[in-house]
Amino acid sequence: MLFRMPYVDNGKIFISTWMKLACARLNIKLINAKPYNPAAKGKIERFNRTVEEFLAEYALQHPGTLFELNELFRAWLSERYQHKPHGSLNGKTPAEAFAQDSAPLRFHGMETLREAFLHEATRAVDKSGCLTLDGVLYDAGTEFLRKKVTIRYDPFDMETAHLWYKGTLRGEIRRARIGESNSKLKTPVENLDQRGESRVLRTFAGEHRKRFEKTLGAYGLREMPESVPRDGSGETGDGREVGADG
Repeated sequence: MLFRMPYVDNGKIFISTWMKLACARLNIKLINAKPYNPAAKGKIERFNRTVEEFLAEYALQHPGTLFELNELFRAWLSERYQHKPHGSLNGKTPAEAFAQDSAPLRFHGMETLREAFLHEATRAVDKSGCLTLDGVLYDAGTEFLRKKVTIRYDPFDMETAHLWYKGTLRGEIRRARIGESNSKLKTPVENLDQRGESRVLRTFAGEHRKRFEKTLGAYGLREMPESVPRDGSGETGDGREVGADG
């Protein structure tokens, strides 16, 4: 269930761009209390006191699991706050006021909520087709070389991210796996199959292939002698140049 107008203070998380974007995506109006005005945060401070009372009570017993902590807090919140008459509600409990509200409830699926709360950042793809986000290297692909893209990601799961370009979702990118390039490093035989690859070399290989095919001119791939190498050297197996007489 989604809130229509959450009322929060000016804590760092509540005034962050991430929070504002998430609320906008879910059509939620975020209301911040007036700064430096204690009276404007009366309801917030009263709820915080309810939480502090719970923590003081919980400290009297032996620590349990996180599940037990959450279950006890739910019970405390229900009995100590939600079903307790409030003077600001003319003697009604919050649960009663909520039940009497005629506004329809809004629900969204977990995937929609996850998408709404993704973080967002703009990055430039480098000449090797990679970009860096919070210290993590991603393979964006050679299609976006030297272009600025928008990345939407979960800061708690940096294995994948969503790449947007010019307002359109272009796909999912993954964390790059790049092997070592130090010639002095001796790699154990059992680890040889775990090495990554050179993004630069693969990019250059693709560009070289395009350039080679472009320079063929009037020659088609099927018309070329079988001995012409794919490396674009222009020589046949017997040392003659392609296109030379004889």
